[in-house]
Amino acid sequence: MKKQLPDKEMLLAEMYKMPLQENRIRQEFTFDYRGTGYKVSPVADYELWGLVVTHNDIGKFGDIYHMEDSVDLKDICVVWGENAASGVYEKGKYKSGSWTCYWRFKSGEAWVQFNESQIANNHLIASDPEIQEKIRQIRIGDQIHLTGYLVNYENVDTEWRRESSMTREDTGNHACEVVYVEDLKILKPGNAEWYLIWQWGKWGLLGLIVFKLILMFFGARKDVEEMGKI
Repeated sequence: MKKQLPDKEMLLAEMYKMPLQENRIRQEFTFDYRGTGYKVSPVADYELWGLVVTHNDIGKFGDIYHMEDSVDLKDICVVWGENAASGVYEKGKYKSGSWTCYWRFKSGEAWVQFNESQIANNHLIASDPEIQEKIRQIRIGDQIHLTGYLVNYENVDTEWRRESSMTREDTGNHACEVVYVEDLKILKPGNAEWYLIWQWGKWGLLGLIVFKLILMFFGARKDVEEMGKI
């Protein structure tokens, strides 16, 4: 339930907006993230409103490409525009790979209605610690607004480089937007109650296990003491 998408009636009007992009070159800059330097080349000003339908998890065992020190903090797959306004997104299933976003529909009608230029996978980076933490907190079902730049960036030590897509019309490899985030707002959290219940359940289960181990320990100790009296 914590990954369930909100109904169309629960969407804010901002989710119907199209991304704003102004192509222009800004001055390159560098920043350090966990001991590694990165050179960033902005290629466009960018502003995005959207519903997060899936995101990757850099801590997941199956993601061998990201580490805790990865500057690519989170990849969020977002829908907007007619995909949001029509409610067709509700008919889809979404999944994130290490670098990609996948979607599928059981209905051929939904496939036709779904606009593939109004969904995008966004690689998010930031140098501000507060913005970094906000990025980490993004969850499936959140309605967000972010501003920043579409950028190309590279590791200054290895010259490993990643480049951003400049259009929403492309698909496949190199179709993802790379966004340097300057400001991020979660306009409306998704499934906050279910996430809270999940957290309570997780810690409650851990507490029960610890309690059971304590009972077992004192039970075994009592048995040893009883045996010593025989």
